[in-house]
Amino acid sequence: MGSKASLLAFARDTPRAALRPGLAADETDALLLAQGILGLDGLEPAGPLMLDVAVWPPIATVCVGRFPGVDVITSGDLL
Repeated sequence: MGSKASLLAFARDTPRAALRPGLAADETDALLLAQGILGLDGLEPAGPLMLDVAVWPPIATVCVGRFPGVDVITSGDLL
């Protein structure tokens, strides 16, 4: 059995160049991005998650990180 991921990344440069230690996500902008991409209202922030959960979150969970230079969205529902 293999590993799966459902991930979108939008970056000004490469995501690798933008993602570096010490980044802090903008939670308000992340919520707005999730609502805009998914077209859903009433989403509730879950707070920070460990990377292994955020990369493949439970069904009906969307993980969004909005950082300077890169936006990352993951969800099992994106398949």
